[in-house]
Amino acid sequence: AAAVPVDGLAEGVPNYNFQFRNECGFASPVLVLELVRDVTPPVIDFVQLNNGLPASVSRTVALAVAAHDDIATTLEMRIALCTVDGNGAFLCAPDIDEAAWEPYTFTRSVTFDDAQGAKGVRIQVRDLNDNRTEIFEAQVDFDSTPPADVKLSVDDVQIGDQGGVIHTSLPLVTVTGIGIAEMKIGTAAGLAGAAWQPFQTAFRFEFAPPDG
Repeated sequence: AAAVPVDGLAEGVPNYNFQFRNECGFASPVLVLELVRDVTPPVIDFVQLNNGLPASVSRTVALAVAAHDDIATTLEMRIALCTVDGNGAFLCAPDIDEAAWEPYTFTRSVTFDDAQGAKGVRIQVRDLNDNRTEIFEAQVDFDSTPPADVKLSVDDVQIGDQGGVIHTSLPLVTVTGIGIAEMKIGTAAGLAGAAWQPFQTAFRFEFAPPDG
């Protein structure tokens, strides 16, 4: 059988019509052939870890990968779990090029190693014609250790478990500690109604009258 090139084959799923005839001019019926040409990789819309929150107290977090393809109905993906160093480099074991392909899913859970610090994923998606996306990355901070060595002073008076005495309604509050990112301030029991705010090492807090 001879091979005949089909020029101008557009991407997508077009129908191509063929007809043949012999030397005497007798023609065959028109044959319709559906040919699929797909040379465009899928599109990754976004990759998200931990529902978009920057930090997690658990090393197991949600992973969402939104991807689509205009032609292919079946996609595959591969995932590399990584540690992110101080320069922002993703150190993965195994690397993305060695990770196994698996069926694409929009959401799943991933579990990192138990070392504290910045973690990340590298993601790639392909269709069954092996058209591959670029590699996408996302990261999250894993921190399961509460702040430590927290010390509080008010107008240079160290506040211990028994409290202390202040002499103004607007004292200077100084806080030190390890691993503090946010804080709550208030006078209600259990800090009811108090909102988290960025950590400050020094600030003034107004105590409402009367004394007591």
